[in-house]
Amino acid sequence: MDGGWSIRRSRFTMLCTEASSHVSEWVRWDGLRPGQSLQPSVWRLTGEEVASYVQAVEDAAIATAGAERSDPAVPAHLAPPMLAAVYCLRSFVAQDMELPPGGIHLRQLFRFLAPIQAGDTLTTVATVEQCRPRGDKTWVALSTRTTNQSGTLVSTSRFTGVWPRESL
Repeated sequence: MDGGWSIRRSRFTMLCTEASSHVSEWVRWDGLRPGQSLQPSVWRLTGEEVASYVQAVEDAAIATAGAERSDPAVPAHLAPPMLAAVYCLRSFVAQDMELPPGGIHLRQLFRFLAPIQAGDTLTTVATVEQCRPRGDKTWVALSTRTTNQSGTLVSTSRFTGVWPRESL
């Protein structure tokens, strides 16, 4: 079996959670109410983080896109749109926390409204759309809105997942 996936997953996880030497606690879904906004997550995106993301997902098209840009008006460190998976996850999984075990990621939807690039400061706010027990599971739906340092809305997302209640 190819061990490459675990290495790529590890790099991606580090970007998503700013991984430390240990996880102090799991994200807790109990107590969240529809309409509740979580603490804003602020991330100043660096060129190194863009490069780490490109390396982690091993997408040759993304990796070479910057080198092929001939228009000097196009920033060299334009970030791939799906980097949104990193900054959106950070909005509901705080540093030193991790998603509880046994969860199932059911769906996600992203809308990309403006490009982001290295040097941008992204502020993402997650809002609870749904958090309710159903049988022995907890169903969670969150939406996010991300703005850049100028206040421009760069993306929105919606995430739906389910977790065993006993893991909480």
